[in-house]
Amino acid sequence: MSLTNEQYNLILREYDSRRLKARHELEERIKKAEQKIPALRSINQQIASSSVTYAKLSLSKEAVDFKELSVLNHSLSLEKEHLLEANGFPRDYLKLQYHCPFCKDTGFDKSQKRCRCFQQTVMDLLYSQSFLQKQLKKENFSTFRYDFYQDLPDPEHPREATPLQNIKKAVQTCKKFIDLFSSDYKNVLIHGKTGVGKTFLSNCIANELLQQGYTIIYLSAPQLFEIIEQYKFTKSKTDTTLETAESKMQYILTCDFLIIDDLGTEFNNSFLSSQLYYCINERFLRQKSMLISTNLTLDEIRESYSDRIFSRLCNDYVHIKLYGQDIRIKKAIIESPELAIDY
Repeated sequence: MSLTNEQYNLILREYDSRRLKARHELEERIKKAEQKIPALRSINQQIASSSVTYAKLSLSKEAVDFKELSVLNHSLSLEKEHLLEANGFPRDYLKLQYHCPFCKDTGFDKSQKRCRCFQQTVMDLLYSQSFLQKQLKKENFSTFRYDFYQDLPDPEHPREATPLQNIKKAVQTCKKFIDLFSSDYKNVLIHGKTGVGKTFLSNCIANELLQQGYTIIYLSAPQLFEIIEQYKFTKSKTDTTLETAESKMQYILTCDFLIIDDLGTEFNNSFLSSQLYYCINERFLRQKSMLISTNLTLDEIRESYSDRIFSRLCNDYVHIKLYGQDIRIKKAIIESPELAIDY
């Protein structure tokens, strides 16, 4: 995709900001560690001095044996790590913690090609999904709560596993999908009524894959169809508008993982249904995984969309069915117990 100068500069400023933030956070950690472990200051000074000596010798035209300096630096680094660990700090506490470990927050890999995180930053900018990473910090497997699911038969599914048993199996299925993501092409369909955890579970998967460096686009169904309409009907508009619409559509088809949330909440018609099939089929042909979440039952999906879409969703997707009480209501009751009267 061809970025405008303004967009490109905005992204570069974002990377500058990430590096400055990482450096500032490291300086704060150094202060904290040296206050608790005074000996660290001397070690850090010795390492800095040794590094300066190393740099000066590197510029010298004379043949130099760097082995002694390397051994000294290694010894000092080990001593520092042991001191940190002995005082309750992680061994890597005084190392720069990058937002992206693959490019070290430069946006480019060792061969000077754009890092995947650069592509993700472009997508976040294009689709206005800068909220995504903030949301994923709150909704991930480490914050997932099983206590919102009853270990009693659900009235609507009395012959099936309890909601708790079912969600535990669903989480295992999601984790297996993540583990095999790079080697075993699969898609996921999460369906169930409102408030049973479909979006939260989608975010758990997105968070894990994002941490592994995969590019992700997260769109509600109405957002997806709005982009498709822009792409199809901007032919007479300005070149910039058309280029943006084409770029958005291209990323929808090629990103590593596409999430379509709340399928069925959009205004549907034969045109949009055909475009949904095009999107699903193109990603299938490219072996690019998708996750679709919906409040619709399988019968309702069959009634609302084409047979081709229904066939794809039935045959090419791992099905995760969620049920149980509305978690949003349970959360509201925890925060305001008076709401529990009629629950």
